[in-house]
Amino acid sequence: MIEPDIKIIAVDNDSSELTRIVKTFNKLRISCFPIEYNIGDEIEEKYSNVRIAFFDINLGLGNPSDSDLCNIISSALKEIIDRNNGPYALIFWSKHTAKVNLIKKYINEREKENIPSPLIVETIDKALVIDDEKFLIEIKRILSNSTLEAMFDYQEKVKKAAAKTINSIFSLIPNDTDKWGEHEAFEKNFDLVFSKMASNTLGRELAVKKPNLAIQRTLFPILLYNIQKESLSNIWEYKMKALKKEDVLKFPTNFNINILNSIYHIHYDSSLTKDERGIIIKMNMNTKHFTSVFGKKKDSFFRDFFDFKKANKGQTEEEFETMIKTFLNKIEPVFVEISAACDYAQQNNRACKYLFGIKYPISSNVTLRKSDYTFPTPIFAIENVNFQIIFNFRFVFGYSITNGVLGQIKFKLSDDLVNQIGNRYANYTSRIGIISH
Repeated sequence: MIEPDIKIIAVDNDSSELTRIVKTFNKLRISCFPIEYNIGDEIEEKYSNVRIAFFDINLGLGNPSDSDLCNIISSALKEIIDRNNGPYALIFWSKHTAKVNLIKKYINEREKENIPSPLIVETIDKALVIDDEKFLIEIKRILSNSTLEAMFDYQEKVKKAAAKTINSIFSLIPNDTDKWGEHEAFEKNFDLVFSKMASNTLGRELAVKKPNLAIQRTLFPILLYNIQKESLSNIWEYKMKALKKEDVLKFPTNFNINILNSIYHIHYDSSLTKDERGIIIKMNMNTKHFTSVFGKKKDSFFRDFFDFKKANKGQTEEEFETMIKTFLNKIEPVFVEISAACDYAQQNNRACKYLFGIKYPISSNVTLRKSDYTFPTPIFAIENVNFQIIFNFRFVFGYSITNGVLGQIKFKLSDDLVNQIGNRYANYTSRIGIISH
């Protein structure tokens, strides 16, 4: 089924005004989805990934008071635009554009957490844009905003790259015996071509088990190549002025790089299984079992990874020890699956290889000890909790996926990060030890 791809919406209680907006965008060969909306209407499904939203200021209530007007607009925004919409421009299209500052103040004070904040807020005064030509000029003015242009530029280039990827493969599928308008030979060969490509990419056993993943991996190199071929507009050079100034080239103080790390390297969906390469699984071991495997009790073993410092000069030894124990109690032992990529791809019969690690919260009073037998991940952030995982190359286990030691699936690390871990582990295990007499 084709998913809706609505990037621009127009919201008004007057259908004739909506028609006018849509026709103006049509002149630019750009789609705009009209939403006829009156106060109190319920939207069946909120709109997501909208990049431009035109909103009338009033939506059909005669001459409301300022407080009523602010409530009407904030309610409409909540009802129509999904909270996790992403970046967008909000354009107030109305004869009441003087009320925009009141609306912004109202939302900031009462609804800030419930309505996605627009990157751009603009106005078009209906009273001043009477003829279509002036309206077209105003639309072009809105679209020329550099931030908006950059957003659309990359998004559209990726769509073009995806279309080229599909076209390049489909053009190779034989359909010699089909007459114009027929597709029997094409359908049969479609099956053969994509099935064989999926098998070659991921290995037949794994491709049978995960056909969607196989096709994604099959098409990704072609898609990436086509994305790289698509030249971005010069707007990106204009927007990245700090790139040329080394002294200011750093993330803003309120930018959470840990969330960015999570976007790059942490993936989760309900289909993940315990034999997947890169899967992070909580370890289930009672105290006695842990001690027999690792030679120490948990607290003592975990302490060896860290250096601790007092929170302040006045902190007593008892308070300091309590702080350490509190930190240690928050540590979660985990495994990461690091089987050879070829074994995983071919779904060879094997005991999965699990590398031991600990997932711990970030604390300003705790420093990670560096060593050649450990691998620390970047710092991640999930649900406002900053954490890191450190893997220990001295403890690698072979388990079947039904072993009770393997607990809850947490998430999956990116292939890039798992490859780094595997490479470091291989280097560690291949070191030559020298004994002299």
